[in-house]
Amino acid sequence: MGFPNHYVGHYHVLAKWLERQGHIVYPYEMFCNPVHVSDKKPSWNCYSGKNDRYESHSLYGMVDVVSYYGEKLWAWEYKSQTDSLKRGFLQLTNYARSFDFVCLACVITPISPLYDKLRDLGAGIYPELPSAEEGFLPLDEPKLQKPNPVWREELILRFRKNMLAKQLKKEEFQQKHRLLTEFMRLT
Repeated sequence: MGFPNHYVGHYHVLAKWLERQGHIVYPYEMFCNPVHVSDKKPSWNCYSGKNDRYESHSLYGMVDVVSYYGEKLWAWEYKSQTDSLKRGFLQLTNYARSFDFVCLACVITPISPLYDKLRDLGAGIYPELPSAEEGFLPLDEPKLQKPNPVWREELILRFRKNMLAKQLKKEEFQQKHRLLTEFMRLT
């Protein structure tokens, strides 16, 4: 699985809203420490000829939108009308291991008992308003999590590295633009 290099779906709506709120937004989805799980039921093992092989794989490692605000790292999971809010809860539970704040941005507002689980986790809940220009309504503000310091620092460094590269590209473009403008003025 490759790493994404742009937003898909409606993530850009969330990213633009966050920028209007003062967040610095990572330009695409970010991979964080996933949860490793094994299948509960065995599958066919071609070596033994029996159903005795347990697949293992990783879940919940791709964060939809990551932002930096108030010296804190925020993980945002966006759920559309067809997405599973229960899966969103499991994803946020994993993100809480690495991020200062975790938030669910959703088209459909979760109802109890899932709503209660999200509140107990300390997740922010932000239903999407009918107009994309309006953004999201903070139903519940997030509570500060206790992330693993090593994992958090790794994400901060990745975030800063990307933002620095973006700034350098912008400065390089501005410098080339100034040179081109000066050249055009001289001719």
